[in-house]
Amino acid sequence: MYIVSLYVLLCMFSLYDSSTLFITSTENLSSWKVFVNEEIRNQYNRELFHATVYMAVIFCLGFITCFFYVVPTEQDGRIYFAIPISAMYFPNYINFFFVWCCRAAFIPAAYLSIVQPTLRIMYCWIHFQDILADQYPRIILLGISAFVVLFGLSKTGQEVEDMSSDIFDISLHVDWCDWNEANKKMYLMLLINTQKQFKIKYSDNISLNYQMGVEIVKTFFSIISVMSKLQKQL
Repeated sequence: MYIVSLYVLLCMFSLYDSSTLFITSTENLSSWKVFVNEEIRNQYNRELFHATVYMAVIFCLGFITCFFYVVPTEQDGRIYFAIPISAMYFPNYINFFFVWCCRAAFIPAAYLSIVQPTLRIMYCWIHFQDILADQYPRIILLGISAFVVLFGLSKTGQEVEDMSSDIFDISLHVDWCDWNEANKKMYLMLLINTQKQFKIKYSDNISLNYQMGVEIVKTFFSIISVMSKLQKQL
């Protein structure tokens, strides 16, 4: 919840700059009448409609979410982190007005929540506008295929590890007191063999599991970040 609060603060800090940029760009923008065919006009109207619906849905969901945040609950200390911090260091200033001011601060978050997504959409639209339209399906399908393969391998390896752990846990609760010596020796060998968790090894230090999938995703995004910085420097 602290991260969500920091996101709201980020939107609030960027609100002034984004509003100033929008007003300045609107004032300096020269408009003229352009004659286009019906197909281009329909495409423009369709993209404008999708963007409007997207922002409207975000605003409505954000407003409903903020309304539920304002309703008092027993977990207010985990949501409004300013209340427990102020109660710890400034107990004399905690009153009904202060608490409800903290709650009311979440109400504008419905409007602020559309600030950052709007900027991200504008950046992606400008940054990738030179990519040909026929490349989008290839990139999307390649990304989906890579994600499905990575998820399938990670899930399979994790299920094998979980199954080996379950076998060892079940073996510990077996009533072996009345067994003969041969069965007890077999049971002891089973415990020794199942004590170490079985893993599908890709190498000496890498196993197929969820951790491997997360590490691959983190490495992929790190490579993208480094390549993006190098591209900007060049």
